[in-house]
Amino acid sequence: MSSSSSASSSNSSVGGSYGGLKPNPDTTLTCTPPDNDIISSIRSLASWKPHHSVLGITLITLGALCFSCMFLFVKLLKDTADTFTLAFYRALVEIPIALTFCWRSGEHPLGPRQPRQVRTWLLVRGGVGAAAVLCFFYAIQHLPLPDAVTLQFTTPPFAAAFAVCLAGERWHMLDMVGAVVCLLGVMLIAHPSWLFANDASNGNSDSADSSSNASQEDYTDIAIVTALLGAAFGGLAYTSVRKIGHDASANVMVLYYSVLSLPVTIAGGLGFVGDWRVWRGSSSSSGGGGSSFSP
Repeated sequence: MSSSSSASSSNSSVGGSYGGLKPNPDTTLTCTPPDNDIISSIRSLASWKPHHSVLGITLITLGALCFSCMFLFVKLLKDTADTFTLAFYRALVEIPIALTFCWRSGEHPLGPRQPRQVRTWLLVRGGVGAAAVLCFFYAIQHLPLPDAVTLQFTTPPFAAAFAVCLAGERWHMLDMVGAVVCLLGVMLIAHPSWLFANDASNGNSDSADSSSNASQEDYTDIAIVTALLGAAFGGLAYTSVRKIGHDASANVMVLYYSVLSLPVTIAGGLGFVGDWRVWRGSSSSSGGGGSSFSP
């Protein structure tokens, strides 16, 4: 009697746990493997890599951040080193780094021989890149840092224009709108005297102050034009990278730029400053000649 009651209780518990369905004792429970689609989905998620466009945008953003930090140090070193000296040291540091990466990847430092135009575009990229850096450094040392950095970021409209002319890319309506907005922002930052009224020219100040202000405005205008010229050189450098494509790596491009920057900075220092000093404090005999073509 007790066994029947225990059996009925066990059956009721089984029925309660299975919702009234009693398991068949003749059947065996088997563990089926997961579906192949699930396994492939998990593997695809584990081996996911970002799309090339997403990776490119991320790298460009990080590069812009690094450039902003570099510009900050250029501004802080205004009273210590001139434009050509800073560009010289920048290239001097980049050369061993680029050579090391070329050696590790097994690349020829001069780039591939074929196609022939690759090395030509590498030279163009290195030359205009060196000119762009010099222009940016000069603008940073003679303009407020936010204004100089903002003017430096006018490179995309120039790059888009050069890409249409040299790389055969299309100029879309969105590109045109972005270029116009960018140029309007530049005008608001540069505040040109021919567009905005000059409050200082009211005749109330003395001649010495007015001449000093006019001279300072001239130097500011030169710095603004130099910054825009650097943005144009930077746009041409980006277009050169597009023309090079995958025929040469970024290591080779940086090496070309660094090597070409050395003679450019030395010649610029001799031509604009009048002498060449690796560091301003290295020669105290020459008075006040340390600033590169500066006011």
